[in-house]
Amino acid sequence: SPPTFGFTLDARVPVAQVDVALPGNHAVEWTLDSRAHADAPWTPRVARWVAFGVGEAGRTTRSPPRVLPRVTRDAHWRLRAASPVPDAPV
Repeated sequence: SPPTFGFTLDARVPVAQVDVALPGNHAVEWTLDSRAHADAPWTPRVARWVAFGVGEAGRTTRSPPRVLPRVTRDAHWRLRAASPVPDAPV
């Protein structure tokens, strides 16, 4: 199954965009879901977007942050990769 990563925010702050960073060169397709509480059902927030990072000689080009369709104040977030990744994203 594809790798899944969970994130819990300390507060229900407004989230308008997300950014995914991985070490090294990469291009990964992601899906993002969120929920207000740990026992609530997941709500899809962004389906299938590609985040990338390409670097050489100390310079890195990264994909821009993904703007969410609407500001969301959920505390729990789930990021799913469509393929294996070299490490956990931040």
